Amino acid sequence: MSSPRPADPSGVHPGDATDADPSTAPTNVADLLRSAAARYGDRPAVIAGATSGGTRTWAQLDRAADAGARRLHELGAGPGERVVIALPTGADLAAALFAVARAGLIAVPTGPGADIGALADRVGALVSIGAERDRRLGLSLGRADLADWWTAQVEAAASVGGGEDLALLARARGDRAVMLSHRAVLAAVRAIGELGPARVTDADRVLQVLPLYHVAGWIVSFLPTALVGGAAVIPEVGFDVASVGVGIPGGTGTMTGRSGRPATESALRAAADHAVTVIPGAPGFYHHLMSVPDAEAALATARLFTSGTASLTAADFDAVRARFGRPVWEGYGLSESASVVTTSLTTDTPVHGSVGRPLPGIEVRVVGSDGQDLAVSGAADEDAPTADPDHDPLDTVADAPDAGEVGRIVIRGATLFSGYWPNGGGGPDADGWFVTGDIGFLDDDGRLHLVDRAAEVIVVSGFTVYPREIEDVLAEHPGVAEVAVIGVPADDGHEELAAVLVATDRPTDGPADGPVDGGLDGAVLAEFVQGRLPGFKHPAVYHLVDALPRTEVGRVDRDEVRRRFGSAARQALPTLVAVPDDEPDEADQSTHRSPDQAPDQAAAPTENAEPAVDVSPEPVGDLQELGTRLPAAGDRVERARDDTDEDLF
Repeated sequence: MSSPRPADPSGVHPGDATDADPSTAPTNVADLLRSAAARYGDRPAVIAGATSGGTRTWAQLDRAADAGARRLHELGAGPGERVVIALPTGADLAAALFAVARAGLIAVPTGPGADIGALADRVGALVSIGAERDRRLGLSLGRADLADWWTAQVEAAASVGGGEDLALLARARGDRAVMLSHRAVLAAVRAIGELGPARVTDADRVLQVLPLYHVAGWIVSFLPTALVGGAAVIPEVGFDVASVGVGIPGGTGTMTGRSGRPATESALRAAADHAVTVIPGAPGFYHHLMSVPDAEAALATARLFTSGTASLTAADFDAVRARFGRPVWEGYGLSESASVVTTSLTTDTPVHGSVGRPLPGIEVRVVGSDGQDLAVSGAADEDAPTADPDHDPLDTVADAPDAGEVGRIVIRGATLFSGYWPNGGGGPDADGWFVTGDIGFLDDDGRLHLVDRAAEVIVVSGFTVYPREIEDVLAEHPGVAEVAVIGVPADDGHEELAAVLVATDRPTDGPADGPVDGGLDGAVLAEFVQGRLPGFKHPAVYHLVDALPRTEVGRVDRDEVRRRFGSAARQALPTLVAVPDDEPDEADQSTHRSPDQAPDQAAAPTENAEPAVDVSPEPVGDLQELGTRLPAAGDRVERARDDTDEDLF
């Protein structure tokens, strides 16, 4: 017989986090679950089909977490030990994450297809949940063990540890893992909960598009739902199902744009069946949404669309608003900040290209190459306008304010990580500031705009090139569905620019070297950029592909684009056009023009970092060269290196 469930450990309603007594406020992530179970026990926590763990209430989830924590202790797992969790998004994964937190252990969640043994070796884990048995793992709990958690009758377990103790190791670029404490995770959840009007309420059903093993899916989507006792709706086919080998650190595969279509359709079925009201999405989801007929009916009950992980294209930003009568409120975060930094929900109007102002308790600076502040934006103050999702959305999109100077984004707040695994190196400085790997500017309304990642900056003949600027221009062409611009090896041993494109409605048959979409070829594209970009920003080669690779949260995977296409620029493929180079005007040198600026509104130069490039030759597969622009003698393209591992939420 189980003992009575304990009361809400915070002593306050979850939505009243700002009024909580610090001595009684939750300090362990699993306390959020205990609070939800105490207040909303019989309400659904997870709504899903059988393949995703079925529908479970907050009370059931709490009991399963207790059973899981007890089982982990029985196996001898002690506080601070790492537990690799390899489960698809669903009730089982939520229970495992809460169980590990309640037991005082460190969760290491990963996606399907990852090399669990290699991951366990990297983080020193001896226990896994949901993974196939591996001789490199001492103890493994399979799906049968998880099934027992839901029926076990155990005493309610008090949470072990919290505060500065590590809650999880989150994915970062490369082989790094981000150390996130209970303090950081709870601070992020509280910051989201303090947004007004409320982003999520106990009456909401939240579409769980983002995978739970990713910090964005867990911290930005699911935990804020637990804070207020809402319900997470899990689609039968998730975006992670199409991914292979994604996770921290050691994932090797990506989701393609083509495989995102069935996941989007599955999400729409779940939204229609369960009257979804809130969608925390990603650009890939909204892009595929535009190609699904009758999506309006499926999303008839949706009141709030948000997006992170990368910026929406202007076309998708406008198309969602026009088609569904609701704007998309964009945000910015990174694994190192528990996925929370800014959101346009801290403003009263979404502006394309802007990710809004900082959330409560978070500060943002933009610094120049000399380390001096170019602009500063603190947490949204009480007088700052905030979003009203119920306001007429067609009246809530403003013109872009004037741009500020471009520099490195630096952040501070309680959401920041404790450094990189294992020794905590690379974390915030003594004053609490963390220098991100992202470049941006603050406009005159205090909104943050992302320009690019420092690691993606390319230098052509000594002039700064931001791939996103070129991508935004090419995306304006009606025949271009998606595009990624990368640096590739040139004949002279340096690098040049290549644009990898997906065409709209590309035919499935016909000659591989023929024009598509009524004449989309190299000549057309070269002419299109001719009057829109200075010569040194023109791609030297164009490639047509069926789909761009994406990460498990739907962001274009640039590392995978470089790996697959980075060595293909000079292969023996059809050359359809050669356009002579023109020298950059003096006014164009080392400048950035934001997507919303006029051509003559150039921002300040950005310092170029030490160049480095690592391109791995590999068969290209389904690849078609559309044309080339011959580089002028002496043209030099190198990618800037950045040593931080930020991951946009």
